[in-house]
Amino acid sequence: MIDVADLLASLPPAAREAVLDGPAHTPPEGIMPNFDNPQSQNRLVIGAATTGFVLITIIFLARIYSRAFCLKRVHIEDGLIVAGFGTLTAYGWCLYYILDKPGLFVHQWDIRLKDLSQFLWVIYLGINFYGATMLSLKPVVLLEWSRTFVPHGTRNTFWWTCHILLVVNILFYGSIKIASNLSCQPHNKIWDKTVQGTCLNEGIIWASYSCLNFVSDIIILILPQKVIWRLKLSRTKKIGVSIVFAFGLLACLAATLRIVTSARYLESTDKTFTVSAVALCCWAELVFLFVVVYHRKTHASSGTYPQPRAAEEASYEQVDEYSLKASGDDQNDSYSHYPNEHALKASEITRTAHVMTISEENNPNMATLRHQQ
Repeated sequence: MIDVADLLASLPPAAREAVLDGPAHTPPEGIMPNFDNPQSQNRLVIGAATTGFVLITIIFLARIYSRAFCLKRVHIEDGLIVAGFGTLTAYGWCLYYILDKPGLFVHQWDIRLKDLSQFLWVIYLGINFYGATMLSLKPVVLLEWSRTFVPHGTRNTFWWTCHILLVVNILFYGSIKIASNLSCQPHNKIWDKTVQGTCLNEGIIWASYSCLNFVSDIIILILPQKVIWRLKLSRTKKIGVSIVFAFGLLACLAATLRIVTSARYLESTDKTFTVSAVALCCWAELVFLFVVVYHRKTHASSGTYPQPRAAEEASYEQVDEYSLKASGDDQNDSYSHYPNEHALKASEITRTAHVMTISEENNPNMATLRHQQ
């Protein structure tokens, strides 16, 4: 494949300017480039981006309010959510920036070659914000699941699995970010194809990024299912809890579509059009992941999920009496009852009423006296 930068370097100044003012891609036969008002799908993107941004903003504010003013306790996950919301907002800014000029789902022959670098620069920023958001939100899910399903001080299989996945995700997204940012020399050749230099194989980075990200989503989704189905709950409640986690299927679906759109991007020469689909799938995946984080914490606080750490945090969160079936072979994987303050009071009242009933049966005069009162 001919490098555009090498081709431009071989041309005289006048011819070079003419090429830069021309289309960034040879148009199909019979198609005239439209630089001023190209066809796009901006309305679709505006609707998706605005809906997603409003949703995550409501979720973020609800989370901050509940932690700061209701529970009055914060964990490291809350700081990661703040960071994730910031990078996710920055990714949304990239979408809106491109909408202004030239737009999303615009064919490359409707963009001048000299303007292509601006488009690719914003895409480059968006990819970095996407990775930073994943690096923030996936640890939140893993940390909160280990906090929810593992008793305080216990280091069972589930706890170790969550923390191993946590480390793997950090190493994966960190290494991908380093590799993608060092993929070209000089650095600005990543987005400016008119600069002479060398680049690594873009396909390897995109393919590994998309596939490993999808595998990570699937593992994180199915990880708590075994624990959920070991809860001493009715089958209906178990299904209900699993449905809450099934919101993660939406993120997995978006990750699947991202693999498909990434493959089309790598095969196509019309990069500006095909990368728009990738950007939209990434946005959907990030929004759905934010919803997963919100639903997990909301249902945990309301008592839908078991709270093994209720004894430690009973003054901050209301906890229901759930427990896991204890396994005789592996005590580390078993869960004990952690009744909350309300359950203890209810139990005490029940015992008192039971004693009074027995006393009345043994002494009829006591029952008569109580009725007179």
